[in-house]
Amino acid sequence: MSRIWSALALGLVLPGAAPAGQPADPPGTAGIMARYRLWFATVDLNKDGYLDKEELAKAFRGPNAKPYDYVPPPKEKKEDDKEKADKSDSESTAEKDKKSETVKPDVKKDYSRFPDYRFLVQLDTDNDGQVSKEEFDAWARDAAAQLKAQLDLQQQLLKLQMQLAQAQLAERKKLEDQMRKLNAQLKATQAKQIQLNINLPKAPPKPR
Repeated sequence: MSRIWSALALGLVLPGAAPAGQPADPPGTAGIMARYRLWFATVDLNKDGYLDKEELAKAFRGPNAKPYDYVPPPKEKKEDDKEKADKSDSESTAEKDKKSETVKPDVKKDYSRFPDYRFLVQLDTDNDGQVSKEEFDAWARDAAAQLKAQLDLQQQLLKLQMQLAQAQLAERKKLEDQMRKLNAQLKATQAKQIQLNINLPKAPPKPR
């Protein structure tokens, strides 16, 4: 999964605003939220306002990716193979009946290795198997606030570094203490970003 676009760090502002009736975007995050909404609109291939499993699979794992729980259709059996299978099935029916009482339930599959599955589980608050625009925007506001906080802290650290390079000996300790505090805040903000799964893949190109 690629890092968030460098345009965010540069503060690039694209058209976008909170939908009517929805909570306001965090202050100073207009450019970030615009990028998130553009990502959603591009990934929402059928423009129904939802990101389904197939759309998320393509966004996170490539244009030919299948949903994480995709099951390929069974192959058609040849006539001879079918007859053999039918004979084998009839012979083993009695044995299956005996074992039916002790059959264990299917083990739930683990899809956690799929980034689109993790993203869906995190954002799908109503458990309908897809991410609505409202669910995405709620996540995006939290993610944008954390990203904005990180960018602000990085800017403050850069200013302090410039001041430190020109500071007299008496001022250096004070500036170094401030930098340590800012670095601690930056690490805390980055940890929250990881929890929010803030990094999105680049949106797939629009079909021609």
